[in-house]
Amino acid sequence: LLGAIALSDEKAKEGSAQSELFQWIGHVMLKATGSNIAIHNKGGVRGSGHIVKGEDVTVAQVFEISPFDNPIYVFEATYEEVQQVIDKNSLFSVTKTPLKQGQTYQVAVISYVYENYSEMSTFRRNGRGIDTGLYIRDLLVMDLQAKNRLGLTFKPYSEPEAHIEQLWFHPRSFIHIMHNSTCLNKRYAV
Repeated sequence: LLGAIALSDEKAKEGSAQSELFQWIGHVMLKATGSNIAIHNKGGVRGSGHIVKGEDVTVAQVFEISPFDNPIYVFEATYEEVQQVIDKNSLFSVTKTPLKQGQTYQVAVISYVYENYSEMSTFRRNGRGIDTGLYIRDLLVMDLQAKNRLGLTFKPYSEPEAHIEQLWFHPRSFIHIMHNSTCLNKRYAV
C-alpha cells in the first residue's frame, strides 16, 4: 500500500524542479549516517513529487523523487579530497558545518556516485568506502514517518532538517563504544 506518511505544509512551487529537494535529501543522509558531508548526483533526484500544501505525502511521491535503489557508502576524506569531488557540476552536497583545510571528514555518498564517478576512484581503489546497507529512498520515507510521529509537517523547502534517527555508526565508533563499555567481560573486550 502506497499510503500517506506525512502531511505537507509546503506546496511544490510552480514549475519547481527536483533541485529544491536537494537540501532535505542531503540532511537525511547526514543525519542517518552521522556524516559531516552528504554527496548525491543531481540526476538521481528524478522529480519534485508534486507535493501539495495541506495534503499527505505518499510513498508513491517519494518513489517519484528517488526511484533508484541506491545504498549509501561512507568513507573518511580530507578537505582536499572532498573539494575535488564536490566541485563536479553534476553533484550536489550538503554539509553540517563549513569545510576547513587540513581537516578530515566522514562523507556519505550514494552508491551510483561512489561506483561510477571517476572522482571516487581513489576511494574505491583503496577500499575506503563502506556500504552502510541504508537505501536513500528508504531513509526519505523514514524521515517523513519520523516527522509524522513528532507531529511535524513536511517543509522540505523552508525547513529541510531531517528528523530521522542516526541508523549507521562507523565501525570504529562501535569498537570505541564496546571498548569503553563497563558491562563487557574482559575476554570480549576489543
